[in-house]
Amino acid sequence: MNPFVRISIAIAGAAVCASASFAQAQISSLSDREAILATADRFAVETVNEEVLARFSRISDPFFLPEPEVPATGMNSAGGSSAGSFAAPLSDNEILAGISELINPSGVLEFGSNTLLLLGEQRVPVGGFLSVQYKGNKYRVQLLKADAKAFVLRLNEATILKRIQ
Repeated sequence: MNPFVRISIAIAGAAVCASASFAQAQISSLSDREAILATADRFAVETVNEEVLARFSRISDPFFLPEPEVPATGMNSAGGSSAGSFAAPLSDNEILAGISELINPSGVLEFGSNTLLLLGEQRVPVGGFLSVQYKGNKYRVQLLKADAKAFVLRLNEATILKRIQ
């Protein structure tokens, strides 16, 4: 460390200690505190306006995510109803394979260090996300890599490589 910096730090520390030793605590008197509390009581709100309550009721808790509703239709894949037989939930790999079949890029655009996957009017940068509707559910898929021959998608921990036609 530079000697000048060390000396500056030592002088600053000594100045802080000296000023702290001369400082005295200031405690308000009882009458001053009562005056402050009386002023605070004037600003205390006893009732809340209905308009304010209505505004606060529209605010949702950002840390609470409701459980998604699962329809209990009781229908099997053949269309008939069957009590208690539901299709097993799809794994991320199966979902990603289905989603990748829906994505048909028209090409890849590279300029500088940026690479974009062209999906019709939409351009998705590498590292960007796609919102895809698949089997009635909305998924957010990340584009990990793209070049002229193929692209790589990721959903949670599952990844898939798909060739560009």
